[in-house]
Amino acid sequence: MIVLWMLTMTAGWGDYDIYWHLAVGRLMVEQGRFPSPDTFSWSMAGQTFIAYSAQTDRLLYLLWKLGGATALGMFAAIGFALALLPVALACGRLRLRPAVELVALILIGGSVWPYMGARPHVAGIVLFGFIVYLLQRPFGARHALVVGVSLGAWANLHGSFQVGFGLVGAAVLAWLVARDMRSMAMAAMAFLLGFGLSLLSPFGLRLWAFPFRSLSNPTVPYNLDWTGLRPLTPTFATMGILILLAVAVGVWRATDPRAIATMGLLLPTIQVARYTPFSAPLLGLVTLERLAERFPRLRLDLGRPSRGLVFAGWLLVFLGAVFTAARMPVSMEEGTSNTLPQTAVVRLLDCGQPAPVWSNYDWSGYLLWRGGARYKVGIDGRAETLYTEQVFNEYLKVHRGEDGWEVIVQRSPAQYALIRANAPAAIHTLPGWREVYRDGVAVVAARDGAAWGCEGATARR
Repeated sequence: MIVLWMLTMTAGWGDYDIYWHLAVGRLMVEQGRFPSPDTFSWSMAGQTFIAYSAQTDRLLYLLWKLGGATALGMFAAIGFALALLPVALACGRLRLRPAVELVALILIGGSVWPYMGARPHVAGIVLFGFIVYLLQRPFGARHALVVGVSLGAWANLHGSFQVGFGLVGAAVLAWLVARDMRSMAMAAMAFLLGFGLSLLSPFGLRLWAFPFRSLSNPTVPYNLDWTGLRPLTPTFATMGILILLAVAVGVWRATDPRAIATMGLLLPTIQVARYTPFSAPLLGLVTLERLAERFPRLRLDLGRPSRGLVFAGWLLVFLGAVFTAARMPVSMEEGTSNTLPQTAVVRLLDCGQPAPVWSNYDWSGYLLWRGGARYKVGIDGRAETLYTEQVFNEYLKVHRGEDGWEVIVQRSPAQYALIRANAPAAIHTLPGWREVYRDGVAVVAARDGAAWGCEGATARR
């Protein structure tokens, strides 16, 4: 089942955010510069950019340098496999029947799938899964060291790291209730070690304030990941089923850190669906443990699996990875699930000189990547980490063609515009602007006086 989930990553593993992440990684690798203060936008130039995933962005760019789109696709596929591996290991530890394990991997994999891909938070999802697996009694010094280092690494890889600290904090509380003082002390040590390592981030303690600032940012609902969970829709139905199963079985145990963490994550997940990749495995594992307790027939008593069987399982995963790699697209655009203005961007880069651009939110990262960040944008996918409410609201007013959008564009420093062909705000019709390129996807407009080195104002396709 893990191999089949890996194969789902052969298409649509990227979204529009992948491009600004790659642009950040390129800045760090090629120029040796940290991405804060911001140098990509004209609206927030010189302002602090909370680059919570900067080190993962570096990794993504290095993977692209190594193997292009195929390497990034494999990052997504292998990340999905590693996210599900702790579930499979837990099923093995519980000695559940293969059919039960299959159903668990289908439900948990289906819940996590909408959030997988070549995205920095995959690193957090993988680390979270293995921390969950290690949080079992007796919790000794070696496990505490691994968990503490994992927390510290997570804090320097993605802004979701506080979920991991919450999980370990739940272990401290649960084992205090259980009066297992040694396990509690080791969990506390892991928490403190992770906290100390988190301060290695260039943002220090400010990194800890970032997730709270993001959740209170009124701009984030524009991103569907930040909207509420929709368990009655086909895409998110598996998470709804997991919640119903957990309610039916009853997962609460005051001495179980996984149960405490599950309760702590459930309401945030319903409110903000982006927590699903963390709550779904937790909910699934706790439910499996309760089912195994209540229904012993779900277990097999066959002893430890033979080495040959274990080898065959890993060989199957390896062959699945090879097959997945062979089916990966060879270009970034093929691997991206969003419609991109490929030809329009090529035209802008070939004909226009580097200057500020009024660009569609979803396309700005692509322009930053393809244009080497020479064409500054007004807004891009870093909405919750950089841009102010005013910047975002002004963008939305123009994007929707609301009253006053013309004034906002005219007073901006933008010399070019890259907008959808059917955009309500037709920037190319404004006084002082002209249309210089059009196809079925995008329109490029230039302000009077902006350099445009190509013959023919419009290309219709």
